Amino acid sequence: MFNAMVIPMLENVLHGFPSVLIAYGQTGSGKTYSMLGVGGGRHSGMLQHSLRWLLSKSESSSIDLTAVEVYGIHTTKLEFYDLFMTLA
Repeated sequence: MFNAMVIPMLENVLHGFPSVLIAYGQTGSGKTYSMLGVGGGRHSGMLQHSLRWLLSKSESSSIDLTAVEVYGIHTTKLEFYDLFMTLA
């Protein structure tokens, strides 16, 4: 899936286009595991693989990344969580 779907998206990023990778599904279906992995190493998620790929292909040594987790409790109420926000 990474080679077929994510790499073409990342190639667009290198050409200056914004991209969004979405994991959607039922609770417990593996969305977080697929995106973030477990403990790094050989169990890395799509996010880690994407960052490694971008850094290996980019002329820059830094990347700006935004990650958001959204929970839809009802179709009229969505809650957004900034995954990089540090709690005081």
